[in-house]
Amino acid sequence: MSIAIHLERLEKIYLSMDQAFEGLAAFYGFDCQGCQDNCCHTYFYHYTIAEYLYLLQGLFALPGEKGEEVMERARVMGDPGKKEDYLCPLNQDGRCLLYSHRTMICRLHGLPFEFRRPDGRREEGSGCSKLEDERRIRGLPYRRIDRTPFYTDLACLERNIREEIGYSQKLKKTIAEMLRDRGEDLGIRVP
Repeated sequence: MSIAIHLERLEKIYLSMDQAFEGLAAFYGFDCQGCQDNCCHTYFYHYTIAEYLYLLQGLFALPGEKGEEVMERARVMGDPGKKEDYLCPLNQDGRCLLYSHRTMICRLHGLPFEFRRPDGRREEGSGCSKLEDERRIRGLPYRRIDRTPFYTDLACLERNIREEIGYSQKLKKTIAEMLRDRGEDLGIRVP
């Protein structure tokens, strides 16, 4: 099986995430405009090769000059220090340059969620403070996205990719690190 087929599977998982997000966002009348707690301002680590490769696929599709600008921002980014100082290197003028290739957490960030862990325990989060404040003011009921099927599908896909490329090491990278490393640490070519 080729990496491209795995990335096509990831696109389908992402489509399901996007549909769940859009449905709940519409219910709440939620958007991230003007919010400093959105995914672009949050220092996340990412743990899957699948998302790493998909992000790079988007990077390599950018026009040369735009790709170089992103790479330069990724090179100069260090430890963000304070959360309010952080800005994702993919953000340009408040928009994600790789929006269609953004990672799972960027797709789901901000809305209330729950998921069941493999040990059966349930985890949940209330969403961002902007949404929570608005929900209370408007008296809307509490609804959330069940992330369990997305995590399960992504874990299965990740296992398949790791088996195919023979990669067993842990992965923990920021967006900037993934962009700077360009997949060279995986020893494979991104389609």
